[in-house]
Amino acid sequence: MHNDAILIAVIARISCKTHPLGRPALQQRDDLVKGLKLLGVDGDWSRESLDRPRWRQLLKVARCIEGL
Repeated sequence: MHNDAILIAVIARISCKTHPLGRPALQQRDDLVKGLKLLGVDGDWSRESLDRPRWRQLLKVARCIEGL
């Protein structure tokens, strides 16, 4: 009977976990910001995005950087 109580307590404890274990997954935006930093676009990159032709060119180069 004592072993059953321990088993029930362990199962109840395992089922109470609400968050995933480990490091959170990287977002696509994180990769983009990393690439833009390598290109020298730091800080307020939203201002850079207003110049659409330049922004498209920056995104194309940032996607091509090896390791991203």
